[in-house]
Amino acid sequence: MALSERPLRRHAIPDRDRRTRTANFATGEGGSTLLLALPAVLLLAAGAVAGYGRPGGAVERAKSGAAVALGYLPLSAGVALVATHGVGDTGAAIAADPVTATLLAGAVYPLVFGAVGGALSSVVE
Repeated sequence: MALSERPLRRHAIPDRDRRTRTANFATGEGGSTLLLALPAVLLLAAGAVAGYGRPGGAVERAKSGAAVALGYLPLSAGVALVATHGVGDTGAAIAADPVTATLLAGAVYPLVFGAVGGALSSVVE
């Protein structure tokens, strides 16, 4: 497994065997489902940090928290494009679906969890 594939697996992005099938290797065969919670927790924290101390209510802070997607999207898109792992000498390759990886890991996750973290920062303060 290539190091660049690990972040995508934690976002539940399925790996794609370029010849035959789609599977999620993060939760199968020894993969921990707790790893799937890691990006959500980190994005909640990033959203809370982005929203903390901002003027306004929960909605304004949620907008600030959602801004974490601005930095997260290009990184996720870059990882999705370079994350390919060869399978021995078979000529097969495993890679994330770039569209799903970019949209889900790069846009949906940070927008949702960043906004929720930002809104929660109004409760903490």
